[in-house]
Amino acid sequence: MTKKHTLSNGVRIIYEKLGGIRSVSAGIWVDCGSKNETPAQNGVSHFIEHMMFKGSRGRTALELAHDMDMLGAFMNAFTAKEHTCYHVKCLDDDLYDALDILSEMFLNPLFAPEAVERERRVILEEINMYLDTPEDVATEELTINAFAPHPYSLPILGTRETVSAITRDDLVSYMESRYTAERIVVAVAGSFDEDRLLSYMEKTFGSVKRGAPAPAFSPIRFNGGDIFIPRNIEQNHINLGFESVGRKDRRAYAASVMSLILGDGMSSRLYQTLREESGLCYNVYSFNMPIFDTGMFVIGAAYSPDSEAELTAKLDECIAGFARDGVTEEEFIRAKKQIITNLIMSFESSSTRMPYIARGELLYGYVRTQDELIALIEGVTREEVNAVANSVLSGKRLRCRVGTDGAAR
Repeated sequence: MTKKHTLSNGVRIIYEKLGGIRSVSAGIWVDCGSKNETPAQNGVSHFIEHMMFKGSRGRTALELAHDMDMLGAFMNAFTAKEHTCYHVKCLDDDLYDALDILSEMFLNPLFAPEAVERERRVILEEINMYLDTPEDVATEELTINAFAPHPYSLPILGTRETVSAITRDDLVSYMESRYTAERIVVAVAGSFDEDRLLSYMEKTFGSVKRGAPAPAFSPIRFNGGDIFIPRNIEQNHINLGFESVGRKDRRAYAASVMSLILGDGMSSRLYQTLREESGLCYNVYSFNMPIFDTGMFVIGAAYSPDSEAELTAKLDECIAGFARDGVTEEEFIRAKKQIITNLIMSFESSSTRMPYIARGELLYGYVRTQDELIALIEGVTREEVNAVANSVLSGKRLRCRVGTDGAAR
């Protein structure tokens, strides 16, 4: 059972004990991501995430890595549109040693000027790597153009121009104003003693300063259109984005079922039509991306430039038929079984449970139990899936193509 404890300063501790395992996963989550940035600040949240590993008042960057490796633990971090997370997975006997390291880098980062300049170069190389990955470019450009000018459209990494302009003072002031108690959730899942955990959290995070809560998420408008991005590559990439439902909309569960049937997996309609029957592509996929008050349903494929006309025709035909005719009873039963099975199996891992309970607290303000979540999925009807498919796939869409000049014909 998931439990929650709020420290006197507002830091939220959310935790869940899992029986029969010796591992534990812990994460420090901050309600701060690229959606909190202005265009001029773009990339600052991700830059801060990098700098957390570059030395603290108590440990050098090498000591942070070395001390964690001595535990045999795994430590990492990531920045997303809506939050930033610093996490570790270790044996239960090593939990507090691992948390000492994680909290040391989180609460006492140095931001040494020479380290800032060195890490700037690393992030610019990361941006270059992303620009050399056509599938990433297609997905990112789809998001940028679908949701502009809302801050949600800003790329998580920032741009070469914005990252090059961010100063050490920018990093420090941004962090001080946003890494405040009300925005922090510490999540723990696995094997641990509850009383000792809460005592440790009070001692370690109880002194974090309060600040202003994160501002309300402003409404997002979805933009349709057609984008072509030239790249000299062997395979072209196409991403189609459709205006979908928000994460608090009950139809989000129906949209997940729809995605599994249409393009998520080897038995999906798109995989069977475009790859198995036609041999037009190697990779084809779909996923639903619910945000706050809206969302985007994405379909993507990689293919030879010479096949673009045939592939896009079959893709449009498959989408139109799916929107018009809906799903079969067999497809519907199979998809729900897949979702529930994957859900139950994933919940047996502390490294899956920890982010699940953290995101529940950050994004919804509550955490559904496994049984509650399964009941919601089981409650989805075939009629709901068909209605969502027709509404989403027949509505506004944005097309983004990345590839050679042949893709523009």
